[in-house]
Amino acid sequence: MPLDETKWETIQGDKGDTTTWDFKAKDKSELVGEYVGFEDNIGAYNSKLYHFRLEDGEMVDVWGCTTLDKRMMKIQVGVLVRIRYLGEVPTQPGRNPYKDFDVSSQPKPDDWGIPTIEE
Repeated sequence: MPLDETKWETIQGDKGDTTTWDFKAKDKSELVGEYVGFEDNIGAYNSKLYHFRLEDGEMVDVWGCTTLDKRMMKIQVGVLVRIRYLGEVPTQPGRNPYKDFDVSSQPKPDDWGIPTIEE
């Protein structure tokens, strides 16, 4: 049975749906969240954009870079990820420094993201 083409509803993204994590901002040098996936070839530099769900349910995005991309290739969707920004590392004279990150993961606990009821 063919589908009725007039019933499709286009879903638009909203820039307000997620926040881009800024590791250089005060108190944001570390992100802990559930890795929910990524998009590739985004923006002017065809970068990766990683998506995370924080424990409070907020969705945040992290822009990829060479160092982070290499580490994230080893991470499976659905696990908890901790990303610590270590700063910029100097390279050869005349070249831009690179951003360094410590990335670790662990299985997501069953109660991750479930609000606790305080008595």
